[in-house]
Amino acid sequence: MPALPRFGAALRLAKLYQSTNRATDAFAILAPALEGFSASPEFQEIEQAQALLNILERDDALKADLTRREQRVQLQLAYGAALISARGYGAAETVKAFDRARELSVGIGGSVDRLALLYGTWLGAITTESFEAGRKASVALLAEAAQARNGSAIGVAHRAMGATMLYGGLFHDAKREFDEAISVLGTTDDAELARRFNGAPRAAEHILRGIAAWVMSEFEQAAKDAEEATAEAERAADAMTQGYVYGWAATLGAIRRDALQTGLNARRLLKLVAHTGLRF
Repeated sequence: MPALPRFGAALRLAKLYQSTNRATDAFAILAPALEGFSASPEFQEIEQAQALLNILERDDALKADLTRREQRVQLQLAYGAALISARGYGAAETVKAFDRARELSVGIGGSVDRLALLYGTWLGAITTESFEAGRKASVALLAEAAQARNGSAIGVAHRAMGATMLYGGLFHDAKREFDEAISVLGTTDDAELARRFNGAPRAAEHILRGIAAWVMSEFEQAAKDAEEATAEAERAADAMTQGYVYGWAATLGAIRRDALQTGLNARRLLKLVAHTGLRF
């Protein structure tokens, strides 16, 4: 449970903001402060805070302001997704875009698309920070997806965890996460998922599982996953999906010392880049 003195300070500041007609600021302070607390006879401040939050949530001006802020967050997330395509996962502009989205989302609570935000945070952590930062971010994404009971996002979160394990050299753990991701997603891989998570998740999971399988000497599984990923990328007809799969398929071909598959996928990737101009 968070420290109560800090909670008490947040409550006092929220009351001050409310008394000066700053409902939005009061909500922004109080809503995140209440996370992790539940009403208890021993701590009357928690009940007071919840009562104040209920009052604030009925404020029409606050509702309008939160709606505007949520729209700004959505625009910022869309901008971050576009930067992934144009600049890459770990580009400074991409990381900054998701950092800004996180700043804007403070105090909004569950109304913002937290899953896309946490996914962007994970991308920045794993590509620009460290294995441990990526692991923590993928754990947070998986917890959020599970709480939202969003099966598709749970599959994506398992893929994020699997990719983190793969980059960290924990191949058995990585393959287990990819197995779970593919199982959870089933046959779901629609355009909305590709838009939100910058590529069709099943295609991405298959090609990454193929790499993990190869390292673990599961050669037939690796070849099958590579074929499945390529087929799904073709069906998706989505540039980010295809670029992701062709790039990793070429890498897997090189690991397998398969010059034919390496060259084929490298040429596919070059053709895609020439056609779309994706610097990523």
